[in-house]
Amino acid sequence: MIYVKRLVEKAILPKKGSLKAAGYDLFSAEDSVVPAKGKQVIKTGISMALLEGTYGRIAPRSGLAAKNFIDVGAGVIDEDYRGEICVLLFNFGDNDFKVNYGDRIAQMVIEYVVQTDIQETDNLTETQRGEGGFGSTGVKLIQNTNNQSQQLKQKLQNIQQLNHDQPEPWQELTILDLYSLFSNGHINSKQKQQLGEITLKGDKKVYELFKKNEGKNEQIIIQQLLNLIEE
Repeated sequence: MIYVKRLVEKAILPKKGSLKAAGYDLFSAEDSVVPAKGKQVIKTGISMALLEGTYGRIAPRSGLAAKNFIDVGAGVIDEDYRGEICVLLFNFGDNDFKVNYGDRIAQMVIEYVVQTDIQETDNLTETQRGEGGFGSTGVKLIQNTNNQSQQLKQKLQNIQQLNHDQPEPWQELTILDLYSLFSNGHINSKQKQQLGEITLKGDKKVYELFKKNEGKNEQIIIQQLLNLIEE
C-alpha cells in the first residue's frame, strides 16, 4: 500500500491509466508556464510514503513529447522522503507551454531497491572480462544508444541532411515519441536502430502507429513497434 497525503485540498491522487499500466500518472496541482527553450518545476500538491524497500522513478509521458516538445526530468522519490512531489519539465519547443491544474505531467513507476554496504578492498575477484569494461563491450553499446538518442533529440538533423529539406511535421512528432520511449529503456539498442532507420527513411508506418494508439499504455505501443520491425 502507498500512502498519499494531500498538501493542498485540490491535489489529485496518482492513478493508473489502465489496469496493467506500469506507472501512476502524476497531476499538476497548479497553473504554470514552461518557457520556450526553458524549464519549470511543477508541483503535484502531494507527498507520500512508499512501500518498504521501494522507490518511485519519475518517467516521461510520450504524449507530452509528441504534441508539445515537452520532456520530463529524471527524478527519484526515496522511500523515506516525505516532502512534496514535484516534476521538472523541459520545453524544447519555440513556444511557451501552459500547464493547467489537473494536467497529467509525468508518471511514477514503483521499483524495488537493493540495499547493500560499500567495502573498500585492494583486490577484486577475477573474471573473463577483466578490465575490458566499457572499452570492450560496454562502450560500443552505450555509444550506439547515445548516438541514436542524440539524433532523435536534435529535431531530425539526419533527415534534413538526407532530404536536403526541412522535416515534415509528422516526422518531428514521430521522433519525439520514439525518444520518449527510448529514454525509458524499454527498447534495446538494436531495436532503436531499426526503428530510427525506418523513420529516417521517411516511412510513415511508425507515425501512423503512434497516431492510432494515442493515449494507450506504452507497453501496447512498444509491442506493436516490435511487430513492425519483424514485418
